[in-house]
Amino acid sequence: MTEDDDTEELIFESSSALEEYGTYMFWGDVHPKNSHPLVEFIIRQNSKDRRPHHLSLFINSGGGWMSECTAIIDMMKASKIPVYTYGIGQVSSAACDILAAGEKGHRYIFPNTILMVHSWSGQVNIGGKNNAKSLKKNEETINKIVMKLLKENLGLTDEEFIYNNVLTDYDNYLTAEEAISLGIADHIVTKFF
Repeated sequence: MTEDDDTEELIFESSSALEEYGTYMFWGDVHPKNSHPLVEFIIRQNSKDRRPHHLSLFINSGGGWMSECTAIIDMMKASKIPVYTYGIGQVSSAACDILAAGEKGHRYIFPNTILMVHSWSGQVNIGGKNNAKSLKKNEETINKIVMKLLKENLGLTDEEFIYNNVLTDYDNYLTAEEAISLGIADHIVTKFF
């Protein structure tokens, strides 16, 4: 075995040990290669005879695909086990939506976490008039879904406030305190161990 093989094995063992305690580390983009294992984790935990009291989801992500984000959120909401979320490092775009979807009262953020929110955007090659119509419809549908999620998870009802403070047309960087004031998280973690 090479030194690299030993490292990979240790990482796997560490992840397996965390999973025994209902803990998952979501590091990286909100993308199929990262979201699929998280969805499987939630299903496995819910399928156990002896379920943990709650699941702990640590998020360090620059964001990613809305379709993967909504898949994760739907699974979190369907879970019989409450999902506590922890923002650490960077929590941006779709990752903020996942953080906010955690169990209310148990959405945590570490004090030096960098958060970023903005309106949904996508890049698609448009080949003709019908493709432009499809793109417009897709954008409208995603914006409705995102607005619904934000209203539910942030406890906000004023769409104008949401558009001006959360779904901005620019990258809106937030401190941990600002994230709490917007309802993205509930508590700043000062002591963990």
